[in-house]
Amino acid sequence: MKDFKLIDSVYDAQESKSVLLSLIADKVRFLNTKSLRKRECEGEPCTHSELRVSMLRDESVELQTILDDPKNADKHYQVECVVTVKEVVAEKASSTEKA
Repeated sequence: MKDFKLIDSVYDAQESKSVLLSLIADKVRFLNTKSLRKRECEGEPCTHSELRVSMLRDESVELQTILDDPKNADKHYQVECVVTVKEVVAEKASSTEKA
């Protein structure tokens, strides 16, 4: 197991929005590509990826609403993101479905 500290900084509202929305957009792109590949190669949807994209888009909208609120314009936010990588034993079918 390994933890990677991806983000650990204080940002104003607009910088926070930029950093976080960029991460979300990259993850959505990754999931969309994965889902498209599964459809083309296997002829079936990647339902887990599609669900995650929907959830991430909802989170993105909520995040934008909070950080675009004029009352938050002068606030600063501690943004932290730690990614944990763990080795797992997975069957091929389940590993292609998770994202």
